[in-house]
Amino acid sequence: VYKKDGQKAISRNGDFNQTDFGAAWGVATLPSKSGFSVDFRMYNGLTNVFKATYDNGTRSRNNVFSISLGYRF
Repeated sequence: VYKKDGQKAISRNGDFNQTDFGAAWGVATLPSKSGFSVDFRMYNGLTNVFKATYDNGTRSRNNVFSISLGYRF
């Protein structure tokens, strides 16, 4: 891979783990007929994002929090 000016680009692919394992959980409200619903979800990564040789032992994990709002017709 080369940059626009012809210099060779540095690849960072070897610094990251390609697979992530984690636990997801959440709660939601569902209307019985029609109306609004709200959903809260959390994902906690269980594996480090960076390889151990790169991050000097620091924990670097994915964490995602999401809120969804919907309407059921």
